[in-house]
Amino acid sequence: MQKRQKKFTNYLNKVMESQPHIENKTIINSTGEITFDNTEIIPGFEGEKVLMVTYTYKNTTDNPMGAFDALLASGEFKQENADSIVTLSMGIPDTDWELSNENYQDMYNTGSSEKLKSGETKQYVDFIELDNSNNPVTFKAEDQDTRTSLGSIKLDLNK
Repeated sequence: MQKRQKKFTNYLNKVMESQPHIENKTIINSTGEITFDNTEIIPGFEGEKVLMVTYTYKNTTDNPMGAFDALLASGEFKQENADSIVTLSMGIPDTDWELSNENYQDMYNTGSSEKLKSGETKQYVDFIELDNSNNPVTFKAEDQDTRTSLGSIKLDLNK
């Protein structure tokens, strides 16, 4: 009986792991796995504050998939201010910052233009325009297929 129960428990665990969910700083859903690695506030275009988000994308689909497309399909970035919660939009780094940090700009361009082959894993960056530099950013994750909430991942602002 114990052996049968253990087999059933293992089966249930595998089923649960295959369902869209969040594990620590990783979103696992039908587009693949996205892990938020690091954040850093950088100077933005026209004096804005921009959050550079470094993330790793693993394509677990059967087809080539763009990392930026997978990120957009997986949820949205939000930030609280004094009186509301704001949905954040993509940011633009300052031109001087871009010129002295070409490797990050290359990671951004690659993430928004290439399609990663099935089974491959690669690191990318994205730039998010901040509402303020006091409160953390939250990524509100959702299941791409059902649009149900998977929960939130808090991204601290490394200044």
